Amino acid sequence: MEDLYTIHELAKHLKVSEKTTRRRIKKLGVPTYRIGRQIRIPESSIDIIKKQDGNINGKITNKINDIYRR
Repeated sequence: MEDLYTIHELAKHLKVSEKTTRRRIKKLGVPTYRIGRQIRIPESSIDIIKKQDGNINGKITNKINDIYRR
């Protein structure tokens, strides 16, 4: 069985706020588990979030570069 992480643990690992972490989980539709009122994120879902985060950062960098090229 793979490790499960809380929103707080994942946010700390990604170095973003808990709110940003919740938004990314919702936007990407990554698989999560509910245990009572708590949400747990499996390790495989973290990889999905990290890959998407790289795409987001890449798009932002490209937009900034386009602005400065004008």
